[in-house]
Amino acid sequence: MWHDAVPDPGEETRLTATSPAFTQVLRLHRDDSKSADGDDPRYVNTATIRTGLKPGRYPVTIVSHHHRVMKVGYVTVTARQVH
Repeated sequence: MWHDAVPDPGEETRLTATSPAFTQVLRLHRDDSKSADGDDPRYVNTATIRTGLKPGRYPVTIVSHHHRVMKVGYVTVTARQVH
């Protein structure tokens, strides 16, 4: 999820999130649900995590404001025991 108090015009179709943990580049779309009422505009999507990743912390890069702003967050992958 990405919050942006002042999104640039036309940016809503260009927001992306990338990570070496993701199977592909993730396009973010505006969350118009009721749960977003009162918040800064927020952008969401669900990523698919690559199979076979080792447990660890992987960077997630969000590019916004027509490539003028890049923010890095992290996704944590944990080991899961399969029976």
